[in-house]
Amino acid sequence: MNNTESVFLPAGQTGPWSVLVRASTIAGNGVPNVNTDVGQDFALVVYNGQNPTDVANPATNNSCQTAMVITSFPFSFTNNLNKTTYYNVHPSPSAGRGGIDEFFRIAKPTPGVVFTNDTTGSSFNTVLSVWRSAVVSKSSAGKCGALVEVASNSGGTLPSLVTFTADGSNDYFIVVEPYNDGPGGTMVLNVHATAPAITATPNPLQFAGQSVGTTSAMKTVIYSNNTPVTVQISSVSITGSDPADFIIVSQ
Repeated sequence: MNNTESVFLPAGQTGPWSVLVRASTIAGNGVPNVNTDVGQDFALVVYNGQNPTDVANPATNNSCQTAMVITSFPFSFTNNLNKTTYYNVHPSPSAGRGGIDEFFRIAKPTPGVVFTNDTTGSSFNTVLSVWRSAVVSKSSAGKCGALVEVASNSGGTLPSLVTFTADGSNDYFIVVEPYNDGPGGTMVLNVHATAPAITATPNPLQFAGQSVGTTSAMKTVIYSNNTPVTVQISSVSITGSDPADFIIVSQ
């Protein structure tokens, strides 16, 4: 469990060298939706190597590290998702087996915002998934090695659609793949954002006619948070015409 094994090669020596990773006594399938065999993921890191293969293409949004950042909504993106430029660098989601990956990132969105994502317009059957990664400080981006699946959809049908609600403490990654490791083609991703469902009742707040110099009866305004996350209220103020004619009795 959580083993770290290292192989150090003496400076100045040349290869070829081989590193063999052999599974032993795996208790269960740790890599679902990839194949029917019992398997377990592992990571292999090489320092001072040459000619790496099967790595994320830095010129594309082929990985979590190079994900295209989405900053405005509604968002729509179209390109050619193909096996020449893109690679399969991410485990398949629970919805089904995928293939070559295309990543998009929404950096720590406002809590309570609901995002609707779909692949309408794509030319192939898609696997669409959303993953989250905790953000612990302003300087830390989403940790690609600790992505947790939020939701996914495929079923081998076109298009795929996934919704999720931001919790205010995570970056979110949207991953588009061809269903069942297909060849890909024209890929379209659409992302819509809906503001939190927060209401104030009654709205507007209306008072009947009042004699000059007298005080009206108090009226109550109910603030309702219809989102699944906590909303922080820093202050309450009166705006509009003649705000000085009114006072806030309690809050």
